[in-house]
Amino acid sequence: MIAAAGSAPSPAAAPGHRRRQLVVLAALAALSIAVHAFAAAVCAPEAPFLKYPLAAEQYLRGGLGAERIADFSQLYLALHVAVQMAGLDPLSTFRILHVAFSTGAALLLFLAVRAAASTGVALAATAGFLLNASVLVYTQLLEPEAMLLFLLLAFAFFAVREERRSLVAAGAFLALCVLTRPTYLPLAAAVPLWLRLRAGAGRPWRAQALCFLAPLAVALVPAAALSPARPGSDMPLVMNPGNVFFEGNNPLAGGLGLAYPPLVDDVAGESPEQPDYQHAVYRTIARGVSGRPLDAAEVNAYWSAKALAFLRDEPREAARRLAGKVRAFLGGYRRHDVLAAFLLDRRLGDSALPAVPFAAVSAFAVVGLAVLAPAWRRWLPFHLVWATQLGLAALVYATDRQRVAVAPFFVFFAAAAAAWALQRRRNLALLAAVALPLTALFSLRSDVMREDEHLWSVYAKSGELRGEAAERRERGDRAGAARATAAALAQTPWMADWIRPSGLSFGPEGLAGAALAQAATVSPADFSGQLDRAILLIEAGRPAEAEPLLLGLAAGRRRFARVFDGSSRPEFYLGVVAALRGDRDGAVRRLEETLARSPGDPFALAWLAALTGRDEPRRLLARYFDEADAAFLEGQAHLRLGHPQAAVEAFAAVNRILPGYRRGRIYLAVALGAAGRYEQAAELYLDTVRERPEPVLLEADVRRIFDGLVAAHPASADARRWREFVRCEFEACPR
Repeated sequence: MIAAAGSAPSPAAAPGHRRRQLVVLAALAALSIAVHAFAAAVCAPEAPFLKYPLAAEQYLRGGLGAERIADFSQLYLALHVAVQMAGLDPLSTFRILHVAFSTGAALLLFLAVRAAASTGVALAATAGFLLNASVLVYTQLLEPEAMLLFLLLAFAFFAVREERRSLVAAGAFLALCVLTRPTYLPLAAAVPLWLRLRAGAGRPWRAQALCFLAPLAVALVPAAALSPARPGSDMPLVMNPGNVFFEGNNPLAGGLGLAYPPLVDDVAGESPEQPDYQHAVYRTIARGVSGRPLDAAEVNAYWSAKALAFLRDEPREAARRLAGKVRAFLGGYRRHDVLAAFLLDRRLGDSALPAVPFAAVSAFAVVGLAVLAPAWRRWLPFHLVWATQLGLAALVYATDRQRVAVAPFFVFFAAAAAAWALQRRRNLALLAAVALPLTALFSLRSDVMREDEHLWSVYAKSGELRGEAAERRERGDRAGAARATAAALAQTPWMADWIRPSGLSFGPEGLAGAALAQAATVSPADFSGQLDRAILLIEAGRPAEAEPLLLGLAAGRRRFARVFDGSSRPEFYLGVVAALRGDRDGAVRRLEETLARSPGDPFALAWLAALTGRDEPRRLLARYFDEADAAFLEGQAHLRLGHPQAAVEAFAAVNRILPGYRRGRIYLAVALGAAGRYEQAAELYLDTVRERPEPVLLEADVRRIFDGLVAAHPASADARRWREFVRCEFEACPR
């Protein structure tokens, strides 16, 4: 039976059985290595994801403080440190290690399925695992997931065995899992309870539990004592759970991926040499808002309270998002949270390597979970690992990176369903009746999935064009650099503040106008492209042309996922268009419609606060986000609406919380200039660009500062010289 353990071979047959099994395992290992070698050959990344190699390098130089260490997986970072101390190349070394982990997981999966099914089913399951696109992608990416999928499977594999030494091994592997991702710590309590429930009368379950817990205590107690968390913190081993909880549950997140507060990713981007610097920015903002040196636990509590406030205020939205996360966890779409993973996946899909549809595997796995449920005394650790990962995805967000660690468990349960169906014809019919509709359901593509692919594609293309612009400018081809920059903005029109190098001319139409000339024609079916074009038209000062596009998108009830780059609702942009033409009532109506359909949208709240002066939108902005983001977004709205003094006050608040934030200082300078305070504006702007000259932004507003300064001081040679300096930032002046 499926639920029972595999029958052991007779003593006489045991040597032959072991030899055949070793041959099979050796063949599977060779197949695994060949598949990964092929995947590496066809889709090796040009720009690998180097978060951990950079962190290890900084640690060895003494540049990674105790707090920053807590931002990373302790075990995986320690391995990177050890590899660099040994003088090995981290890229090649970890790709080899990842293939070894994936191969080990394939062999353990074969043995686990073989204990519950025939050799044929076990071989098919292992082949399906080896052709899992997510596993192949994350084996090449330098993140802990390739290691985790082996460690988690090894824990479950050894936990279901009867021997005490196997339970010692299970405890050791779980300890390594917890040192990699502390979210698996609850399994340490679940297994002893399972052992107690599994034990019959008089069976020594306590001794088994001690065998399991001993290696956990040996590994985790010293790690907790040496935790980099600050004194007084109650968070040993934990990798910023409050920050991550916020990322998956704030109003911008949508439930299916992470979303930072708008300023967190922007401020982190000002320190590109610092890996995963967003977590440090979370601490900076929380401490700046509170005015106190909050410890790690207090910072995490600050951000988790923001997400909890939103979920409590919007229970229907919370329930909708929870259902969406579960569907995403089970669905066939691979939603990535780093660009490198998306690019690897795309190259892999373009290759000749066959892929097993994950939607079908997931559908079979759902049946397999039910098939093995009556045999929980034997297989409960497999259920626990799978349920723990599903719970984590439901708690935070359901990206492919969250799911790949349990890819072997999906395959294991799918194999159990297949073996059960092969037992009798009636089972096969039942499996088809359940699994085929589930496969169709899990294969459905939504607007958000199409939008996700669109965004990653345009980000990648925009990045290539910006690289081309930098190369052309370096060669002296400024006209070519300007064309590439305009084309980059046409791909990602919400990036006007981040995309422009200095010393390039774009003519009287400006960068946004040049980008419109470069933008390709958008088909009626390309709803993401239509929203991009509408945003670009507004940026270019042609909002009336954007309105018909936005009206069509709003009428079609299309769903977007713009996260921290801007609002995901066409109604918001219709509100902006109405406000820019002076239709205050129409703008308020559109912004309120935005909030009805997308509760807590910070961009809509900021514009509503700036338009109406109401306290409620401002209160909700601070309740769901932080005071720095609230002030910045409201300041932007005030600036666009022609409220310079209100904009000065808002950006001054941002500067108090984030005094080194370059973009915030430039916006404050522009607001000061709009308020007629030209000397202060010019001094702040020049100080800011001397520290870091690029990118240049807000061309018309910045020029007005220095035109106003010259008009106020016509006899000042310094004022004229500064105006010429600024002119050359936005034009191709002779060298």
